[in-house]
Amino acid sequence: MATPAEPAPAIVPSVFLPHLRRQELTQLFLAEKRYFLRVAWSVLRNPADVEDALHTAFCSAWNAVESFRGESSLKTWLTRIIHNAALTTLRRSLARRTVFFEDDPESLQAFELRSISAVEDPEGIVSRRERIRMVHDHLHALPEETRIVFKLHFDDDCSIDTIARLRQKSRPSVVAHLQRGKAILRKRILLSTRSRRRAGSMLVH
Repeated sequence: MATPAEPAPAIVPSVFLPHLRRQELTQLFLAEKRYFLRVAWSVLRNPADVEDALHTAFCSAWNAVESFRGESSLKTWLTRIIHNAALTTLRRSLARRTVFFEDDPESLQAFELRSISAVEDPEGIVSRRERIRMVHDHLHALPEETRIVFKLHFDDDCSIDTIARLRQKSRPSVVAHLQRGKAILRKRILLSTRSRRRAGSMLVH
């Protein structure tokens, strides 16, 4: 007697997928909220900012759920959105603490002097931009906390003392993260440069 064929799996119409994804997203967020709080806290270290970042990230994920292609897990996708939202919140928090130049004539004068002394020749500008591009290409290789400290210092122009206060670290700890980051980036950029040169010499010969 022939064995009856197993029923084919039900195919969910594509029109219902966003709704199902949003249900899955909500369940994941509620089930893993403590984990997501830790992700945001690792960047912000401020309860109010953490809640703000989580709310913003969840709304962004909710609106963008149709763009989720399943190339990673939904948890990984949402974690990335929360981490980016936390960094954006941190930058806004820094901007709120910034003293406006017009309120501080000495800062304005110092800025003007730096601007005058920073005039570069075209070759120098190209060279500096290339170095910056190479640094950003390798930032992913840094440990998470070192990467955050590095971005705050070099991208957002935060002083070491400001970073120490924001990240609740000692000044020597911030300096150590910066030195560690520079060492890692220097090594990776050197290896990358050597690799490109070898590839270029092979093409020539």
